[in-house]
Amino acid sequence: MFLLYSILLFGVKISSFHIFNFKVSQFYIKLDKKLIVTVEDIEYKSKKSKVKSSLEDIKNNIEMLPKILKYFQIIDISNLDIDGNKFKILFDNDNFIIDNKLITLNSKIDVSSKQVTFDISSLYLKDYEVLLKGKAVINYFDEELKYFGDIFYKNISTKTNIDITKSKLSFFTRSDYFENLHFLKPFLNLDDIANEWMYDNVVGEFKIDWLYGEFDLENQELILKSLQGDAHIKNAKIRFEQNLEEIITNNIKVNYKNDILNFDLISPKYKNKNLDNSFVQIKNLTNEDEGKVLVNIETKTTLDKDILDILKAYDISLPVLQKNGETKAKLFLDIPYSENLPMTTNGEFIVEKSDIFIKDFNFKTNSANVYLDNNQLYVDEASFLYEDMINANVNINLNLDTLKANGNIDINKIFIKNNKDQQILNIKDKTSEITMDFSKKIDIFLVDLKTHIDYDKFIKIDFIDISKIYKYSDILKDNSIKDGNLSIKLEDNNKISLGGTISGFDLPIKKDDKSINTLDIIGNIEDNNVYISSKDDSIKLKIEDEISLYLNGYDIFYDTNNNQNIDISQSLHIYLKDTNLNINNDIYKIKDANIDIQKNLINFEAIMKELNLPIKKDDKEVENLTIIGKYQNGIVDLYADNMNLFLTIKDKKYSLKLDGYDIYFDTKDSEEFSSIEKMNIIGVNSKIVINNENKILADFYEMDVDKNRNFFYLEYEDSKMSFTQNKDKHIDIYIAKANEKFINSLFNRDIMSGGKLDFYANGIIDNLKGKMLIRESNIKNLSILSNIMFFLESSPALINPFLAIPSLFGLNQLGIYQVKDGIVEFEYNHGAKILDIKNLHTSGNGIDFEGEGVVNLSTNQINSKLKLIFMKGYSSIVEYIPLLNYILLGNDNRVETQINISGDLNNPTINTNLLKDGFNAPVNIFKRIFTTPSNLINNFNNKRE
Repeated sequence: MFLLYSILLFGVKISSFHIFNFKVSQFYIKLDKKLIVTVEDIEYKSKKSKVKSSLEDIKNNIEMLPKILKYFQIIDISNLDIDGNKFKILFDNDNFIIDNKLITLNSKIDVSSKQVTFDISSLYLKDYEVLLKGKAVINYFDEELKYFGDIFYKNISTKTNIDITKSKLSFFTRSDYFENLHFLKPFLNLDDIANEWMYDNVVGEFKIDWLYGEFDLENQELILKSLQGDAHIKNAKIRFEQNLEEIITNNIKVNYKNDILNFDLISPKYKNKNLDNSFVQIKNLTNEDEGKVLVNIETKTTLDKDILDILKAYDISLPVLQKNGETKAKLFLDIPYSENLPMTTNGEFIVEKSDIFIKDFNFKTNSANVYLDNNQLYVDEASFLYEDMINANVNINLNLDTLKANGNIDINKIFIKNNKDQQILNIKDKTSEITMDFSKKIDIFLVDLKTHIDYDKFIKIDFIDISKIYKYSDILKDNSIKDGNLSIKLEDNNKISLGGTISGFDLPIKKDDKSINTLDIIGNIEDNNVYISSKDDSIKLKIEDEISLYLNGYDIFYDTNNNQNIDISQSLHIYLKDTNLNINNDIYKIKDANIDIQKNLINFEAIMKELNLPIKKDDKEVENLTIIGKYQNGIVDLYADNMNLFLTIKDKKYSLKLDGYDIYFDTKDSEEFSSIEKMNIIGVNSKIVINNENKILADFYEMDVDKNRNFFYLEYEDSKMSFTQNKDKHIDIYIAKANEKFINSLFNRDIMSGGKLDFYANGIIDNLKGKMLIRESNIKNLSILSNIMFFLESSPALINPFLAIPSLFGLNQLGIYQVKDGIVEFEYNHGAKILDIKNLHTSGNGIDFEGEGVVNLSTNQINSKLKLIFMKGYSSIVEYIPLLNYILLGNDNRVETQINISGDLNNPTINTNLLKDGFNAPVNIFKRIFTTPSNLINNFNNKRE
């Protein structure tokens, strides 16, 4: 022992040697107070596995270190190779340096009986790139190492406590601010989704407030369940999805425990929108099968494009856009790590009063409650307001995958009116099933109303069944449009197009003798101008500053007894082509017509065709006529043919002026004029034709008829005629100097030639008394007169030579009677249709008539007695021979006979005693021959007396 001590005291140097598993080169040892050893190389090979990490290396070295330091003062080993792990070791009193491929240690060391204390100036774990500065204490008995100090890892600086036992390393750490959590990736490599949230989605100034964890030294792995701690990130930016902008927040509180990582966002803002109470939570952070990310987003802001983009990033497409107002929104996303598990979404959106756009369709809402359950969106009690037209509440379920919805709509009001405040549509308190489709365009169907609304570039409304909305529309009811369909397209704010088929109405028009109760229409409304037409262009309606209506090929029916007041608030132009106008069953055919209707004035011009008017010109039918007129202040003025026809109508009062036109009147139509209160007709160069037979010729006439007085005055050549009837029904008739043309035209027969006729009558129609005078005229072509002349000429009495003399004066011209003077006095009863001729006396140049008679005009029967006075021709011969005159003619200076006329007025039966009187005439002559002397004596005596 002494020898060994002496050797060590002087030092021993050995170039190389082997001992057990050690190979030593350039070994030097010397004893001072303790042993001083310097070695150039030591190589040790054990049968154990090689050291793989710096933590394992530290553990192994620490186990040997107390024993070594107990005996050595200086140890300087340039190269220590232990199972391939090469070290450089320097121990000089209390300084301890060790360097190998895994660690570099520079420390002061204090060895006591129970522990070794390291004052580490640096401990660099090369495989982890971790630098430690602090104190480490090795407890010999507990075989435990405790570390208190700083740890530097890349740009991270922490205050850390480490406790290392044989099997486990525990740590508790706090950090200064650092850039990110990427340093954990080597120790905590997670699922891709979790990695994004841990390492990429959040940036800012990180600080670990505290973190505790454990490391399994035997298995060389982090004990994940042991990890827990708090951190915060200031000036943070968090990105929910790569396609979204970052959320800005002053601070994010981070907590990790039980494998749950929480990110609580403090005062977060997304594009200046508050996202208070929003957070991100990663559950089962380290479990790839059960791990998931929970995202909770809350905001109270406008549901605008910014917010919708967040939803869209998670494949949630809401087809709405809020332009103003606020929505209290909550969105909860459950995003699993596993691609085999679905993402679940839940949300709640409480919408306040605002303007909403569905695509480009704008409406208002007072409130709405919207709930999201994965791909189902439930909209409850959503108010829908569109301008002043629609007020409704909607409850629907929207499938976000198909963007199709169904539900119910409670219509509080749908009110559409025109510019006259007329109700076009007024629906109140109506509930309807509703379906919607937002997949390609806005597509809405109101099931109960059979109304389809869609919006692509334009809003289009299809009323599939008009009967479903008929009772809600005054304009449909007013026009009796009960059925059909109608499509309306709102192309922009200033243009609306429409089309469809309307039916069920009862218009006063026909086409091709068929009632128009179905009509195919097209049209548009542009800049408040309306254009509507039938598809065949036979009806056109244009409403601008003025209204224009065009009809082609229609029959229009108008009943004057159906008084309907038309409110004309703007000018109306009506164009008619090839149109039949039926007024009270009178048909007027119109080739072309232009009618301008203003508030107080109507002007019109029409070309009439195929007319059936009671007028003629030059004895020709007036079939075509251009009529120009106006209606103003209740007065209708019509004129045609350069004012040769002029008609004025006011309050059932008619005024007609004619020049060169003839009036044709049928007494069967007299009832049609009963409604006329007053009528005035002035005719120039005009005649009046009655029943198409009897013509009243006139150079001028005037007719004035009203309820108080009927007056007619006429002039023709030198003839004049007047008729007056007052309100008491008293009649005065006067005809003066009526000539043959006037009379023959009046009776439509050649009954008078030459001479003049005067006529006077007065009284009431059932007791009309009158007188007719005729002078120097030939009466002919009368059945009665012809029959009388026939009997007179053909009687057997003509063999009497005394009766043959009148033939010398032309009595043998059958049917012609020459009248020098004649008078007829009569009474007429219109009610009984009886003409009572009280006195008839004519004086002709052969025969005179005296008599009376009754004519029943209703049966056309006559009963008359006439005396025929003749032999007047002899009186001119014998009147200057008194004796001869008496013998031939007697005291009355004439020969007479009586006839009875009866039967049909047009072919009467005539009975006469002409035969008796004819044979008695010679007897009377001979009688007077014998009685003449006595008569002369008697006459003489009488004269003398």
